[in-house]
Amino acid sequence: MERDELFDILEIDSPDQLEYFEQFAELLENEGEISFDDMYEVLSGAEAENIGEFSENYFEELMNALPDGEQAAFAKLDAIQQRLMLLAAEDDDSARRLFVQEFYKFRDWYHTPGSVIVDGLSMTPMEALFECRADKLTGSEHNYDFSGFDSYELDELSMNVGNFSQIDLTGNGGEE
Repeated sequence: MERDELFDILEIDSPDQLEYFEQFAELLENEGEISFDDMYEVLSGAEAENIGEFSENYFEELMNALPDGEQAAFAKLDAIQQRLMLLAAEDDDSARRLFVQEFYKFRDWYHTPGSVIVDGLSMTPMEALFECRADKLTGSEHNYDFSGFDSYELDELSMNVGNFSQIDLTGNGGEE
């Protein structure tokens, strides 16, 4: 999809107008092909606080949808969520690029068939998690196999934690 089409779908004229959770969800859930450069342009203009909050909320919804007993899938989604939130908290170009890379990687995996088997049928993680949400609403039950979540690899991440300064833990202002 072209940049202008993406902006139309998100109902924005410029990247700094990515202000709503629904826009963020649309970036993840839209099945159209979005180039990395267009994704970067959209997400680079968004407020760091917003994309961190959107990441937290989106993944909370996914984890809440999982059937009971899916600890490995929960742990994988939690790790991705924590990673995105950490990267979103840093408001500099290199951290934002890393955020978009991880977001783009997740989106690609999220739309790839075969990571989840539902009642013997291969599904994308997105389809399966939507099915889980529907089950919670309708009371239906399906047989889920989330073992394909292992295919999502988390790369090592290192962040600059800044400078440390000595703090007084004795409560006497540093006097002995």
